[in-house]
Amino acid sequence: MEDLVLSCDDISHNVRTIDISAGGMKVTTSENIDIEKEYKVKINLSNEQEISCRYQLIRVEKNDSGKYTISGRFTHLNNIDKMTLVQFCMKKDMESINKK
Repeated sequence: MEDLVLSCDDISHNVRTIDISAGGMKVTTSENIDIEKEYKVKINLSNEQEISCRYQLIRVEKNDSGKYTISGRFTHLNNIDKMTLVQFCMKKDMESINKK
């Protein structure tokens, strides 16, 4: 899990990643986030790799503890960042399989 910042105009929201894939990610936060907006996000995949893209919210769910779980998809992802993200996800999947 990694802490990230979603930003739109002058508004920023602190979130924590739950899951990330080549197409989007699931995050959690204590803040209620506007589902109608598209957010900028920078994701550090490693010490040498960072991608920047936009994040469009698809679903926001409030759980019993008052936190929000947000699912969304990446948009405006350039081809290099898209390939970097796909490779990162494949590497994580292989690491997960090898742990079993």
